[in-house]
Amino acid sequence: MRKVAVFDVWSNFAYFRRHYTTTTASTHPFIPRSAAEGLVGAICGYSSEEFPDSLGDARIAISLIKINEQGVDRVAKLPFGVSYTHSDFWTLQVGKYLRKGRGSLNHVPVPRTIELIIDPAYRIYFSTEQSHVYSKFVDNLKRHRTHYTPYLGSSNMIANFAYVGEYEFSMKQADQEVRIQSILPFIAKMPYVKPEPNSRYAIEQNIPLHLTPNRKATSYYSAVYSPLFEQTILMSGISYAELDSRKGANIVFIPTAPSTP
Repeated sequence: MRKVAVFDVWSNFAYFRRHYTTTTASTHPFIPRSAAEGLVGAICGYSSEEFPDSLGDARIAISLIKINEQGVDRVAKLPFGVSYTHSDFWTLQVGKYLRKGRGSLNHVPVPRTIELIIDPAYRIYFSTEQSHVYSKFVDNLKRHRTHYTPYLGSSNMIANFAYVGEYEFSMKQADQEVRIQSILPFIAKMPYVKPEPNSRYAIEQNIPLHLTPNRKATSYYSAVYSPLFEQTILMSGISYAELDSRKGANIVFIPTAPSTP
């Protein structure tokens, strides 16, 4: 059996921009795999140029949890308006000013809307075949030690984290219905999800799978999730990991490549 390290991470706000948005900077409702790799890299001490190669084949699963008992019980976003200088200001006005060495700069403020996630908190499951990476990560995690400041999407949204535990797991095929505690990622065919009373489900698409050292997404994945914190999903038709823990959690690792089922 293989081992998986589990930790919680949370902040007051998070922002994971949907790459295809333009006038409205909306956010994914939960942390993408690419950002989770960045968190692990920050704890291990890998730079943004290093962690894509070191963590690209790691197994990562994500659950939405609730840390703040006084907070909301579901994914909540806060939209707010901002104004920033239009891009033409830099391409036209500044260039003109530098060429002529004189004249006024016409400031063109443009209104935009940005979404932020309120009280984000995630339980992240991490495993890798690279023993030196895994041992370094678990050691730093237990000591609550990090080489770089962890944050959730934006550098001013500094995050805290806590070690949960280390468990053995085994991979299984869900030929029958199985209850899953993590989000349910998929690449092409969506797995079967059995609706249950008083439950809510949503699908998020075009989530960055993995980033290159040049910050380019290699591919994208989709995921079924519940906007209600800690709600499980009853599903079948996909491989999952069964954790050897008292709670008996079942999780689905996010694919590491588009060809992975």
